[in-house]
Amino acid sequence: MWRWRMTHEKRAGNEYSPAGAQLLEECEAFLAGRYLDRLDADSSDIPGWAWLSVLAHSSPDAVAKLMDDRVNWASRPELLPWRHALRSISGNHLNASSEASTSVLTLQRAVLVPLELLPNATHLGPAALARAVSLALSREVRRMKANPNGAMA
Repeated sequence: MWRWRMTHEKRAGNEYSPAGAQLLEECEAFLAGRYLDRLDADSSDIPGWAWLSVLAHSSPDAVAKLMDDRVNWASRPELLPWRHALRSISGNHLNASSEASTSVLTLQRAVLVPLELLPNATHLGPAALARAVSLALSREVRRMKANPNGAMA
């Protein structure tokens, strides 16, 4: 639907309307794992899925950087529990990737993106989200070890 709208909102000179350009920027930020930065910069409320989207869509290097305490990622003090959860989840993600001898991208596709799409991901708090991701990663690592050829159990 948004593609239809975007093509019909084009203006002279191949420029999108302000709303269309904003939608494109938000989609690009989401798919690159930077949507949380936009919400944080706007002082918006940040749902649980937005925190998870950082891990589900960031590059492996960006996931590793999330473990760095020096990164001032959540500038608002009330978001500190989320920052700690994100750091914990990123560590679990990298450890699971190593333990399963698979790429960060593979685990993103197999575990994090499906979790992000669950309706209750919006309502999870930082500790609950960290537990849910940890359980899902552990389950996937066990599945991958039991089926090293990638066959679904």
